[in-house]
Amino acid sequence: MSPKLSAFAEVIAKANDALMAKHQRLDTLMGIIDKTLRQQGMAADAITIDAPSLDKKIVFLLPDIEPEQVEVAYGNKAGDIHRKERVAIVSLDIEQAQSMMESYFFTH
Repeated sequence: MSPKLSAFAEVIAKANDALMAKHQRLDTLMGIIDKTLRQQGMAADAITIDAPSLDKKIVFLLPDIEPEQVEVAYGNKAGDIHRKERVAIVSLDIEQAQSMMESYFFTH
């Protein structure tokens, strides 16, 4: 795992832990995709947060071509994307990531 992905995964993991501590009835799964996308020809890494009981998923995509950006896709387990946004990686801290997760999982 690259140092960039490792550091970003730490931010997302801490945000996810904070979210689960606040919403104790929520169960989430975190996934790190660091080889599969590349084997499929996509120059990117990704971190996923799944909330199976809500049928919702957030994908944080780290494309090599835009290393300063994170593409955030909001969708469901089937892979349908409901909306996307780009965020500067330097501005995506634990609190912002937790807020993004909480907003999507509980208000949409």
